[in-house]
Amino acid sequence: MMRDAAYAAGLVAHEGSQEYAGGRDRLHIICEPEAGAVHCILWKDLGLKPNQSFMVCDAGGGTIDTAIYQVLGNVTQIAEQCASSGASCGSHFLDINFRAYLEEWHKIRNIRLSEKNLARYMHAFTYLYKLEFNGKQDRRDLHFECFDVSDYYNLDLSDDEFFNGQLVVPVSDLQERVFDPIVNKGLGVLEAQLKRVGSVDALLLVGGFSASPYLFDRIWENTFHERLHGRILNPVDPDIATSLGTAQSGLAESLIQRPIGAPTIIASKSYIIGVGPNLAIGRGGNWKLRTAAGMMNGFNGVFEAQYLVVKGALLKKGEPVLQEFTKTSSNSSDSVFVARVYTSDSAEMRADTSGGDLEHIVDWEIDLSAIQLFKQNAQNSSRKRFDTVFEIGIEIESQEAHVVWFSGGERGGRLRLPAIPGN
Repeated sequence: MMRDAAYAAGLVAHEGSQEYAGGRDRLHIICEPEAGAVHCILWKDLGLKPNQSFMVCDAGGGTIDTAIYQVLGNVTQIAEQCASSGASCGSHFLDINFRAYLEEWHKIRNIRLSEKNLARYMHAFTYLYKLEFNGKQDRRDLHFECFDVSDYYNLDLSDDEFFNGQLVVPVSDLQERVFDPIVNKGLGVLEAQLKRVGSVDALLLVGGFSASPYLFDRIWENTFHERLHGRILNPVDPDIATSLGTAQSGLAESLIQRPIGAPTIIASKSYIIGVGPNLAIGRGGNWKLRTAAGMMNGFNGVFEAQYLVVKGALLKKGEPVLQEFTKTSSNSSDSVFVARVYTSDSAEMRADTSGGDLEHIVDWEIDLSAIQLFKQNAQNSSRKRFDTVFEIGIEIESQEAHVVWFSGGERGGRLRLPAIPGN
């Protein structure tokens, strides 16, 4: 989607346009966790060896996103092992919770909360207390200076509620009512991602929210340090780590021709094409035998399985992995067929689609009539039936997968697959 948007906006020439001159190679897309990972591996020797994995947690204002990468031959060469996933539990939601706390505090005491006082309290929380808060071990109640104290005059408020022109907020309230609902949700994101791979060897925290000592302590206390052998790291200036990593990755590729980051991805699923009637894997062969077998299987709802990608395979992001197919046509009008796309969470390859671990996700109608090879075959065939050879493949980027088909090196079509957890 990002790549298509860049082409549509004219930022980089599309590979099919007249202006194209290696434009696809000039367009590099990097997700935030990957950019954070690039900055971290250049910032410090993480002590990771080939085949070890690490998780990046990008804790920003809006979301906490996580992704898992595997070190390849060199620590600067990594492959995406588990696509980014996250939740809306960034530091901005602390502001929302604190505002709700203030409104409830004043409502219970029947005190007007003026816009000026609200703005003063929110400013102090956002720019002073939010990233310094470290939990109940900080026994000080927090004092918020009031802009206009007239609303608090002549009220029966204790010194624990309002003192010397300042609103007093207990640390326990701030922890339980403001921080814990958000931090607990973030910990759930980390746990869910960790369960997808079993274990990792380090955790890197980037993003503005990752500078919160309370978030760091909660991650540490949640036995992450035991499972990661104490390797939980924060780079210097974590709030700009993703920006630095993006620039570092791009400059490394353009200046020294040594890609840094994760230009490769580890397929988290197998992708399979169900080969039905009048379709065969590869090229050539006896069409009578092929169509008879295909029709028999098709009537039973079972198709020959052709694996485009097997789970665990190393792929280049955004580049198609293609397999050759042959379509047998009875005449020039017989140009359409349906490609049945399946996925599997197993790396075990099956001969057909009858296996219980295969999930049918989409039927894709492909029309070969527009390609030159089909037209030539239809015109030149001396027989009633003729074959057309083409390719079907899979393109995978971090959170998207597409099926594509090609003929003679030109792309004939592309379909975005439904989002699947772990994709």
